[in-house]
Amino acid sequence: MNIYFTILKLAFIFFKIGLVGFGGGWTIVGIMQTELVPNWLSLTDFQRLIPVAQATPGPIALNAATLIGLKYGGILGALIISIAVLLPPVLLILIISKISKKIAIKKQALDEALRTTSIALLIFTIWNLLPATFSVIPLIFIIVASLLSLFTAINPAWIIIGAGLLYALLPL
Repeated sequence: MNIYFTILKLAFIFFKIGLVGFGGGWTIVGIMQTELVPNWLSLTDFQRLIPVAQATPGPIALNAATLIGLKYGGILGALIISIAVLLPPVLLILIISKISKKIAIKKQALDEALRTTSIALLIFTIWNLLPATFSVIPLIFIIVASLLSLFTAINPAWIIIGAGLLYALLPL
């Protein structure tokens, strides 16, 4: 396959990921897996890519795009595919800033819609990455943390810290 065609196909894939990847972080991993496995990466390679992309400073989708671009198209591939994943949010911010000057957008309603969608994407990601040794306890923690985040004003950082402490203290 022609290297430029490969870069173009991957750029389109990461453009789509950037387009629907609001919420960032782990909300995007499930989408990336659906788009990349098995056509571009084996499941094992994907599972190796995610910790590297997570450990590298910056957004996980951008880091993954850069690493995959480097693998398939060298420096040029890394640059093009990285730009492709960044382009949708940048364009969206520009469009929203232009529109918001002309109409009144209810920021709270927009934030709530994005939070709810991010939680759904996170659950989808967790479901796709469940190990064979599935335990119901972490699922209960996820559901309770999600509900607390949705229906209370508790800072999500405190929810995460509390869930971690509770899990560490419980004799499971």
